[in-house]
Amino acid sequence: MEDNRLLLHAIDYLTRMAEGKDPLSGLYEPEGSCLYQTRVNRCLLYTIEQLRKIADGQLVPADLARPATRGDRPFALTPEQLASLKPENRPLSLSRFLDYLRSFAGPGCKKLSQKQVTAWLVSQGLLERGEKGTAVTPGGEEAGIYRSETGFQPVILYRPSAQQWIIDRMPALLDWIAQSAGGTVDPETGELIARGGKRPFSLTEEELDELPILPGGVSISRFVQEVNRHIDPGSMDKLKRETLTGWLTAEGYLEQKEVNGRKTLSPTPKGEQNGIRLEQRSVNGRAYWGVVYYDEGQLLLLNHLRTLCGISD
Repeated sequence: MEDNRLLLHAIDYLTRMAEGKDPLSGLYEPEGSCLYQTRVNRCLLYTIEQLRKIADGQLVPADLARPATRGDRPFALTPEQLASLKPENRPLSLSRFLDYLRSFAGPGCKKLSQKQVTAWLVSQGLLERGEKGTAVTPGGEEAGIYRSETGFQPVILYRPSAQQWIIDRMPALLDWIAQSAGGTVDPETGELIARGGKRPFSLTEEELDELPILPGGVSISRFVQEVNRHIDPGSMDKLKRETLTGWLTAEGYLEQKEVNGRKTLSPTPKGEQNGIRLEQRSVNGRAYWGVVYYDEGQLLLLNHLRTLCGISD
């Protein structure tokens, strides 16, 4: 049963978190992580216990029979759906607000990427990047965004006025996301259209879960080739290696460096700590230097793919 499989998957993730691990990589979180706090750990263990009772049939939530919907296409809004948008009557985190927006788009649509929406809000001057993370600007505060210090950790919340601010500019937001993917938005259907009439690169959560860790350390080209095996190149743009290397460079995992008189991308110390290496290899007896990605490096790329596809926030 699909619902039960997803429930067991959730239990597995929560169990890893209760053990102090990143649920996706299985690696232990560093000291200071909230996962090691007693109250958080107790909350996780309680949730695991309740979910196991549901999985075993001991508890039956009222809405358990309702089939889960999983998005398999990019977020889109028709003009009619756009006209029906209205804010919630309470402050929401950005993640919950994007969940709320998805309910207007109907079944089959993915959630908007929190990372992309945050980047757009930064470009609009409502948020800003700092050494301590994302902060609210005076313009953001005026629009109704504020930082709440209650709870386990600080969180940025959006009042109804801030939600309305985003809703009023939804076409501009969707255009901005489409342009960042190299395409446009169809005015009739609200769908993202990439250059050449193809949809931008995207994978479903099931397809992402099926992507393997390739053994022995691989080049970015080999990694991208494996990912692109899961798409229809006739209707969808392929993933480009520059998309990944550009992100890795922006995040400080790679840098431009001169090796043997030639400029090339090379892993930074941060990249090396995350399974990215510069190694000498050979093809047909010809030696060359290349960046290779071992298990941790590939996990880093796979996690970023989830963000690109609007699944992981």
